[in-house]
Amino acid sequence: MDPTTAANRFVLDQATAVGLVRPEHHEHVTGVLADPAFERAVQLATSVHLHSKVEQVAELPLADIRGWGVETERRTPGYVKFGFGAQVHLIFSELDDFEEAHLATFERPSWPYLDHIGIDLRDRTEATAAAWHDLPDRLRAGGRAVVRQHGPVLGCYAKVDDKIWAFSGDPAAQESEPPVEIALGPLALFDVTVGCTLRPKHPAAASRQPA
Repeated sequence: MDPTTAANRFVLDQATAVGLVRPEHHEHVTGVLADPAFERAVQLATSVHLHSKVEQVAELPLADIRGWGVETERRTPGYVKFGFGAQVHLIFSELDDFEEAHLATFERPSWPYLDHIGIDLRDRTEATAAAWHDLPDRLRAGGRAVVRQHGPVLGCYAKVDDKIWAFSGDPAAQESEPPVEIALGPLALFDVTVGCTLRPKHPAAASRQPA
């Protein structure tokens, strides 16, 4: 995919204009999609998604969002995903499906906030396999911390084969520079929950027992 197209920029710009994406996160997303470390994965991606946390999905400005050219809309409890004709999609969730939320040290940012950027490698081709194999070394060479979740990786009502997570080298920077998820394999969807693999915390973050 090409994140620089007018259609892809439009979705990100509109989400920022109505306050669903913070200006600093807009800048971070733009930087990630232009970063040479992610270049091959982005080129091969079927789509990119922005996964934001909100206090109430029901309070989203649905008329605004649908006016940006929504083609698909998937809802499950506490979650909604908007697919656009562009290849940048938007996800909004109330769910605490990330490791930090279950630590006594967790301090939630003010809503809404970007939890992560997702790069979706749905097609398992030789080119995708080669890019996937090289990705951890490319990310580490760029100063990022890397966590791999060997699959299947469950997303409550969905499943993919594998995921790599790329974090800023500085764990204190995560609020302004949310992690990047690179997901491998087709997206399997379910009508009932199949479990939830939590998004990992930064590998250098201090750990404490769950609250």
